[in-house]
Amino acid sequence: EWVNIGSPIARVVDLRTIEVPLRVPLSASRSIAIGDPVELIADNPSGQRWQGQVVRVAPEADPGSRSVTVFVEVTQDAASSGAVAGMLTPGSFLIGRISSDGDSPRIVVPRGAVDGDYVLIAENDGNGQTRATRAEVRVLHHVDSTFADLHPRETQWAVIDAGLRAGDAVIV
Repeated sequence: EWVNIGSPIARVVDLRTIEVPLRVPLSASRSIAIGDPVELIADNPSGQRWQGQVVRVAPEADPGSRSVTVFVEVTQDAASSGAVAGMLTPGSFLIGRISSDGDSPRIVVPRGAVDGDYVLIAENDGNGQTRATRAEVRVLHHVDSTFADLHPRETQWAVIDAGLRAGDAVIV
């Protein structure tokens, strides 16, 4: 191939330490701290996984996406095989799961129960009748997880910050 003078033809990267920018919802950023463990999962059929940790958090939020970038550092052993196969490389598309040590009681409802900024709850009207009432809620963020004690098969949840009380019967 022909290359102009000064044109880059290669980029040399040290794969022993990779820093991954990961965008998280602004509302979830309050509970993320430096050192929190992160699981990165390849966004492809292989589903390969790497472990890392949060090393820094961007000082500003993106107003368009209402997200904050956290930087995750993954340390790899490049000397074991000398091959790149199985290693995290720049340009990979990833899904990240951050585990935070901070516990904050939250109300979660099935994601499908939220319609815009509202959920339907079943309330007793005082005359022995139950009726559906529309409650305005504020969703902090969404979670992919299982809560067997709430629902054995549901995996998509909305974390509610305001508008519901513990014990409210949410209509799905």
